[in-house]
Amino acid sequence: MNQSRRRQMSPLRRVLVGAVAIGLSMLAALSILEFGLARFYYSNTNELRQDEFDAELGWRLKPGSYTVKAEQSFFTYNVFINHLNIRHGELAAQPLGTRRIVVLGDSFTFGESVSNDALFSKQLEKRLNGAQPGKYEVINAGVPGYGTAQELILLERLAKAGVVGEIYVLNIFTNDLLDNLRLDYGSRTENPVQPGFDLEPDGTLRLAHKPSPVLRTGTNLVPPQQPSALKLVSLVKSRLEIIAQTHPGSVRLAQRLGLQIKVPRMPGVIGAWYDDQILAKGIPLMKALLGEMSAAVRRHHGVLLVSVIPSPMQVYPETYGALLRASFAGDPMVDRFLNDPQRPQRLIRKMCEELGLPLLDLYDVLAPQKRSFYIPADGHFNEAGHTVFAENLEAFVSAHGSHQSGTGRAQQ
Repeated sequence: MNQSRRRQMSPLRRVLVGAVAIGLSMLAALSILEFGLARFYYSNTNELRQDEFDAELGWRLKPGSYTVKAEQSFFTYNVFINHLNIRHGELAAQPLGTRRIVVLGDSFTFGESVSNDALFSKQLEKRLNGAQPGKYEVINAGVPGYGTAQELILLERLAKAGVVGEIYVLNIFTNDLLDNLRLDYGSRTENPVQPGFDLEPDGTLRLAHKPSPVLRTGTNLVPPQQPSALKLVSLVKSRLEIIAQTHPGSVRLAQRLGLQIKVPRMPGVIGAWYDDQILAKGIPLMKALLGEMSAAVRRHHGVLLVSVIPSPMQVYPETYGALLRASFAGDPMVDRFLNDPQRPQRLIRKMCEELGLPLLDLYDVLAPQKRSFYIPADGHFNEAGHTVFAENLEAFVSAHGSHQSGTGRAQQ
């Protein structure tokens, strides 16, 4: 009887042994995958500290060489910050015959999420030079978190150091209105680290707030984040976000299945441009800052060109409309945004027309294409975004910057 019972149990044991073996194999495979992702895929961008306090600008990039592992990348690359606190090699005297283009902006311009070769400013330089290397030099002066006020101060600081462009390109992002008012994107509370200008009744700008090195959430001077525990979970989440960004039906399916997908905070594009009180102060201030920047560029015998980078919330309305409604149900600012998503571009265009500044509106370029130009959740341009930006900037610069002389200037 015992022998019969053992014979009856043998198939069961074989199934159990097989199940345990399969389970251990899967666990080993997941462990290897997790190790591989941690080693070759995980991004360290949120753990790097590349800035330091600046009593005039609020913060500046720290000179040095940084090894960066960006989102969605298996490879590291080097980001070099020169002694002038910008992402560019050390600058020598401007060669005769070389035309300098200085690009001002925030993190979209800085472009930490891509390597040097993929950066839009490097691509722009190559495209403008074509078969004639050295004809143009494009200087990337983007600093994460900067608004128009800080970019104006940086322009003058670079000029004092002898870095002057025949052409200046100012890249405006949709949260710059809040930066100029020193307001945090989500809470819209005052940010003590940023410098602040007030607009006087006679239309002149007055520096009303000097930066303070206050460490708190919502400012740029915050401690680096701790690395996340599971890289595999991060990877799967990133893949799902890419699908959601380019396939709106997947978001609706997730909601039908009861999955809660929400935007963590009110996007800066909505908090900036869909609150009447913010606009009442922010629009005149931004226009005055643009006017002062244009005057500064003219003093340096250059031309100022303006481009507007849209928020992914604007470019992918089929996806983000549903998410915004689920995240901020009944909020009138969200309703105003969804009914008029191009308000920021329209208001910026009006400012530029009144100031006589050429404008490149990237919304008209990106929105019609059903492609992923942004890194999901991160919100900055991926390599495809940088490439299409460079392509359109080439035509824009060629059309509006060609009347400037190409003699080159010597550094002071």
